[in-house]
Parts: sequence; C-alpha cells; structure tokens
Amino acid sequence: MLFPCNGGRLSWICFSLLVGTLLGTPCFAQVKYDPDMKVIEKMARRGVTYLEESAGTQLAGEQLALVALTISEVSKRYDRLIPSDHPLVVRSIDSIKAYIDNEGVGRGMANHGNIYYPALALIVLCDVDDQKYEPYIIKLLNMLEGWQQSNGSYNYPFKTAQDDSVGDISQTQYACLAFFVAKHHGYRVDPEVAKKTLEWLVNSQVQSSWYYHSRDGRPVGAGNRDKEFTLSRHCSGLGSTYLMSNLLQLTPRSRKKNGKKIAGSGGLPPSVSMYVKPKVEGTKEEKKVGPLVSFDGGKLANCKRQGNIWFADNFKIETKTWNYYYLYALERYAFFREVAEGEVSEVPTWYDQGVEFLMERQSDAGDFPPGGAVENSIIATSLAVLFLVRSSEVLILPTNTSLLHGGQGFLENTKLTVKGGQISSQEAIQGIEDVIVLLGQDSAAEQLQVLAEAMDETIRQFTIDEKSRGETMAFMTGLVKDRNFFRRLIAVKILAREQSMDHVPALLYALGDPDVRVAKEAHDGLRLISRKIDAFALPENPSLEDFGVVKKQWTKWYLEIRPGAELID
Repeated sequence: MLFPCNGGRLSWICFSLLVGTLLGTPCFAQVKYDPDMKVIEKMARRGVTYLEESAGTQLAGEQLALVALTISEVSKRYDRLIPSDHPLVVRSIDSIKAYIDNEGVGRGMANHGNIYYPALALIVLCDVDDQKYEPYIIKLLNMLEGWQQSNGSYNYPFKTAQDDSVGDISQTQYACLAFFVAKHHGYRVDPEVAKKTLEWLVNSQVQSSWYYHSRDGRPVGAGNRDKEFTLSRHCSGLGSTYLMSNLLQLTPRSRKKNGKKIAGSGGLPPSVSMYVKPKVEGTKEEKKVGPLVSFDGGKLANCKRQGNIWFADNFKIETKTWNYYYLYALERYAFFREVAEGEVSEVPTWYDQGVEFLMERQSDAGDFPPGGAVENSIIATSLAVLFLVRSSEVLILPTNTSLLHGGQGFLENTKLTVKGGQISSQEAIQGIEDVIVLLGQDSAAEQLQVLAEAMDETIRQFTIDEKSRGETMAFMTGLVKDRNFFRRLIAVKILAREQSMDHVPALLYALGDPDVRVAKEAHDGLRLISRKIDAFALPENPSLEDFGVVKKQWTKWYLEIRPGAELID
C-alpha cells in the first residue's frame, strides 16, 4: 500500500491527500513518513532532551536562540503549546532583550559579527509572543532593514563596512526568513527592501545555482569552496527566492485539483490560520491584494525553473559538510515551493529520505553527531530536529497559546454566508458545501470563529448529497486532528449532527481534545448517537481529566457493540 493508513488510522498523510482531492490544496510530498507520526515525534523529543541536558550556562547568542526556536517548534507541533516558560526559552529571550537594551542595536548587534543572531532573535520573539515583545521586534526589524547592502544582499556586518558589494547567500537567507516571519505576524516589512533582496537573489544566480560569496554573479574568494556549488547554498538561494516571492505576493499560490493546477486565493496553507492584533501606529502591515511591487515576472520564473532543474539533477540527502544545515534549508525551500506550486515534483520523497538519513544517525543520547570540524552537536541537533518537525509549517502557527487552542470565547451570534470566498453576515450559511469551501480556504481565525458559532443555528438544515457523503465525512473526520481549534470544533459539530455509528471513532478521539469545548461537543454527539442522553454524566464545569474518564466509558460501550472495531490513534 503506497500511502500507509494502517489499522484504519486516518493519518495526516491520508488527510492531506483527501483535502487535496476535495479542495485542490497542496499535497505535501511525504509518502512514507509524516512529522506527526509517533516515530518522528519520538526522535524530535529525544533531540530536545539532548539539547536541554547539554545547553550549559555558557551557551549564548545565535546558538541559544536556535535551541529556543527548536524547543518552541517541537512544543507547538506536538503539544499545541508555546513553551514561553521553558528555562532555555526564557534564557534566550532575556539574553536578546539585554543585548539590545545594554548594547544598543546599532553598535551591540554589529559587534556580534553576523546576521544570524538578530534574525534568529526576531524569529524567536515573534514565535513566542509577538505582542509582548513588540518594541524589541520593531528594533530588530529596523536594524535588519538598515543593514541591507547597496546591492540588496546581506553579509557579515564587519565585512559590510569594508565592502558592501559582496553578498553572502547564507546570511541573506536568514534575513529573508526574519522578514517573512515579521510580516506574517503583522509587522510592516518595507517592500522596497524586500524587492532589492529578491533582485539580488535572481541576479546572483549563475549556471542555475548560487555561490557562497559573490559579486555581480562572480565568486569571491580564492579557495575552492568559494567556487563550488553545493546543495546547502543552492537551497538557501532558491528557497529564499520562493520565500521573498511569497512575501511580495508576486506569484499566486497554486493548488492542484484532479492533477491540474488552479490558482489559489493567496494566504497560508489551509491547516493554518491566525489572527494578528493591530500593531502600534506605523508598524502594522496593511493587507493588500496582488503584487506589492513591480518585478520582472519572466526573469523570476526562469530563476525558479533553472534552480529546480539544478536541484533535480544534483539532489542527494547526504553531503560532505554541513549536512544538517542543508536539511534545514531543504525543508524551507520545499515548504515555500509547495505553497507556490503544490509539490516538489522532481523529488517527491525528499522528506522520507531525510527522515531515514536521520534515523541512522541519531545517537542513544538523542543528538545528531556533527559531520565536520566546523559543526557542533548543539547546532547539528537543532537543525535536524527542525527538519523533522517541518519547522516552516509550524513557524507560521499562531503565537498565543489561546489561539492555538481556539481563543477566548465566541463572537456574538451571527448568521453568515459565503460570497466569493468571503464571509458575509447578512444571511445564513446555505449548506455543507459553503462550510467545506471556508474550511479549505485560508480563512482567518476570526472568520472561522463566526462560522463555528453561526453553525449552531443552521447545521440542522444541512443536506448532504449521498454521492459525496463518504468523502465529506472522511474530510470532517480528518479535521478532528487539525491544529486549528475552530476547524476541529466545526468538524465535531457536523459529525455529531449526522448521528451515525460510523463517526463514533472520530468522536471518541475528539474526547481527548486539548480544548474542553471540542470534547463537550463530542460527548453530546455520542449521547445522541447512543440514545443514552443521561449516560456517563459530566460535572457542570468538566476538566480534561473528566473527559478522560468518560472517554474510557464511551470506548467500552462502543467496543461492546462493535467488537474489534478500529479506533483512531
């Protein structure tokens, strides 16, 4: 079986494929492994344990920030929590704040000597709490914009002072990632700064790839390594090109349906939604439709096309040096290409190959031993874990823990409909098709919040075409594992409304949801399906532990009726 949904368990792999069929969303290229599988989670958590035990008091700067980011992404993927009180996260944030406050951005950060630290610092602050650390984020963003070289690239600050005509592909990629994260969290990134960087990326491509250091497309440096093309540098350049195209909204997201690409409506992958509170005056990013700048579309498309050809011709998982750095860049390139084009068509098993490579190398202690003298186990392990959890997916999840779990209550009861892919509060939802459209689009969290509330009044009126019932219900079953609270809640409401024994496994799974509102909907649905309205009573304000108790009771009831039935893991 090509796509393993063994034991009747609806995995994220099958869910992604199903959504791709129903809604034309990207099917990410993970054939054998998926970051939400237990085997991957175990590897990632072992890596974090190693980092926790090995990060001594001397760890600082970009390495400490990288460790904090790794811990955050693992917690967000597997615990649906922001680890804001984790000792290493707290240490990193305190270090970042002190560095800015005590040294001054212009002088202190420049003395640090590279772009990695301010870029990672900005990403960590956004990732943990983009509201609380707003003043520091703004300072870091302004600093990165100000450090851009005249040709649009980035380099070590002390080198910039000597000659700003040489671009460093590694330093530039981290500046690009910081810009994307800042913009995603609602901060204004100067489009002209981003455009200049994208122009440098496109213009510095030579023979379909990128040099480590270059001036006007020519390598700078006498050593052989400066004249070589490597996969790590290539993915840094090509991934940043896709990333900056995304940031500047130069290419519409493509979605695949029935083997054909259709234009997407923009935004992030449908499994992700977030609500960004307004920033202080002058820093808020205004939402705009269409390209933010003018750009040579043909030149950009050719750069991507040639880069993808080079990648296909030279792809391998194991490299001589900086293997983990390469894997981290590979995951980012793949993510932004998937958002733009649907998949990395030339190498559909890139993630599987990376996972198996890492499986062979993780030690009993949980670390990934470095492959060269210039690497160390802290960096290598952090980058390996970020690859495993598909960090680019996780990085764009909300920062606030309540948003991860669904926010603090509903908006006022509102009826709504779908018009042109947007929510209108004029009249009620017309049917299940409208719900599926909204669930499959890049709807913001506040839109889904309105949808979830309005469904209480309209769900009883839904009619579902018998021909599509199986696919529709399978889609809803997959959503009980979605990262977004509102999608989980809506799916459970619809499954409960159907009152079918076939939906019991999904509702049993939802009883273990980290939000009691989803668990309560599942419990009420099971009461209706079983006709046991008064069975397995809950206290007035049930806790997650209370739902754990009734889950065991409902599971026992179901298995007595259907012995040997397969449950969702």
